[in-house]
Amino acid sequence: MELARTLLRRLRRSGVHIETPDGDTVLFRNIPLRTQEYFNKDRTNLLCKKAGRVPSYLVFVDEDLAYRGPDTEIHRAFNSGPTQSGWRVLMLGNAGQPDAGLAVENGLAALGFPDGEPRLQIRNPPAIEGGENGTRSGCLEAFAVNLSERIAADEDMEPTVGRVSEAEAVVSCLLRWGQARLPVIAGPSGVGKSNLLYAAARLLRKARPDMAVLRVDMAELFSGALFEADREKMLTVLLNDAGKKGNVVLALEHLECAAREISHGLALLSDALDKGMKVAGTVLPRQLARFRGAPLARRIQPILLKDPSPAETADILERLRTRIGAHHRLEIDPDIARLCLKKALELQGHLPAQAIALMDEAGSNASLLGAKTVSPDDVYAAFTRCGAGAKPREEEDRE
Repeated sequence: MELARTLLRRLRRSGVHIETPDGDTVLFRNIPLRTQEYFNKDRTNLLCKKAGRVPSYLVFVDEDLAYRGPDTEIHRAFNSGPTQSGWRVLMLGNAGQPDAGLAVENGLAALGFPDGEPRLQIRNPPAIEGGENGTRSGCLEAFAVNLSERIAADEDMEPTVGRVSEAEAVVSCLLRWGQARLPVIAGPSGVGKSNLLYAAARLLRKARPDMAVLRVDMAELFSGALFEADREKMLTVLLNDAGKKGNVVLALEHLECAAREISHGLALLSDALDKGMKVAGTVLPRQLARFRGAPLARRIQPILLKDPSPAETADILERLRTRIGAHHRLEIDPDIARLCLKKALELQGHLPAQAIALMDEAGSNASLLGAKTVSPDDVYAAFTRCGAGAKPREEEDRE
């Protein structure tokens, strides 16, 4: 986070102590204020923090700081923001500022630094190109991962064993001519929901090579968005960006965030489907109930995933054995893969994730010891570590 040197020198000359706990946060302690005229304190603290992956910075002041001046807009800025951990968000425009330097300057101006006259100085850079009516665009470029391009570059990426009927069900929903359907892949953590998206992308690449599958993690999209209005705007911009792209499938992981974090999230998804957009999603099983009511009740197509069989998991491990070995710069024999599967069946959790994690952990252990091959001892050491951190399946499914 870079700030103007002249501003930093001026702050330090005023006795302000500046701390940078990390690259996304800067804290200004003991900022002088004009007490009697405008504020209830003679000094305060200001915090500027990055919110989310897309550049957006929030400004916080002490929760007990009160503005006493006559300006109603400034009064609203200091008193309408939410509070957390002793801080209050300073409502500068839409709260989130796209540049750290501007965010700090705007926050200091509202405090009356350096001349003592508080003012709302909300200066934002121009909207990102491609937005309409001044709205920001670029969410798709910032958050989407093009699965189709990844598969084109490496056919063996994220190999899928079995799941033929499930992958066909996803693609069938997406290719329907009539009423748009929303395939929702439901399954416990580690069972292969994300992997099924790759399988669907492979099928689409054969049937419709002009269509791209773009995966977006909704939890990542909403991370750091403090206000529901901001989350709703981000989803709206994301859907609009995808709609402008045209021939794409928007695969939304953690789709439940759209229903849980936004009051109108389901309506936005329904409207996108009405416009012909192709959308898929992944959720945990217990989250399916959120989508069975209006307005998506007639559009949703649940696709339930269960653990693959031990034989299918063995096939997955065999396909990944060389890749995991190459990552750790050693060899993993087929016997070791079979041992990993055997021990994974004794762990709490779901296949194939537990078996893959066990093989990876065994490879890490062997690599640390400087070995050229993974031994059974490495598998048993990995089993001890993986078993210590594993959660019961019932607990995983409740999360």
